Amino acid sequence: MDRLSSLLPKVLRRRGLHGHAQSALVMHCARRWLDEKLPLTKEMISVTKCEDGVLFVACTEAIALQECQAVFADLKGFLMTETSVQIEEIRAIRT
Repeated sequence: MDRLSSLLPKVLRRRGLHGHAQSALVMHCARRWLDEKLPLTKEMISVTKCEDGVLFVACTEAIALQECQAVFADLKGFLMTETSVQIEEIRAIRT
């Protein structure tokens, strides 16, 4: 009998959804970490996508953008320990 933890990735790969699931996990972990570390700006920050090793973060205010950029190195380290996805870069944009 296979364990669920080994069965789920096999099924996702077979259906072509493994990459999407990994991206969703990275986005969820990043959102949770940013909410915890930057609670005063959490309404101004959104994690938009994770694609080709790049995580995109959108900020509605300049102060949120500045705060995010200050913690990106720590966020990248956190994501490397929490997920198996290799994040090469984190990009912030102002919307």
